[in-house]
Amino acid sequence: MSSKSQDLKAIANTVFEQIQADFPDLEMELTKPDEHFDLELNIPAQHGLDFWIGLNLQGDELHLCASGFWVEWFPCTEESVVEEFVAAVYGLINGTYRLKVVRRGQSVVKSTLQRKGENGWNAVTGYSCLHIPWFRKKSIRYFRNRHSEDHD
Repeated sequence: MSSKSQDLKAIANTVFEQIQADFPDLEMELTKPDEHFDLELNIPAQHGLDFWIGLNLQGDELHLCASGFWVEWFPCTEESVVEEFVAAVYGLINGTYRLKVVRRGQSVVKSTLQRKGENGWNAVTGYSCLHIPWFRKKSIRYFRNRHSEDHD
């Protein structure tokens, strides 16, 4: 293992351990490297968390996935990138952030991480994929810890 790879794992390990320490009432599982991830922290849906959150390190990218949302922050060697990632995770857990997930049929076509601001919800980051909008009914679901909503 290269020293750069060790440094990246040390960064992620520090972040994941801090999340575990700051939310001791939530069950979390830290798993070591496999063929897909360099390091992974799973936070299952449970009392105190309405939906599953998955965090992982892939190369120099910190990934966050939950309820049809998957985005990466990179490079994790930059302090500001790690701070944004941590803010997103804490925000999802404490309900100051939410996910807006747009589906066509069963497929997620757009997902946005939003932060509550003075004038409503503001996009932090997200993704979308190519889709043909007129073939399937669109549904929108908001995932906010302790406040999930459906909208058609």
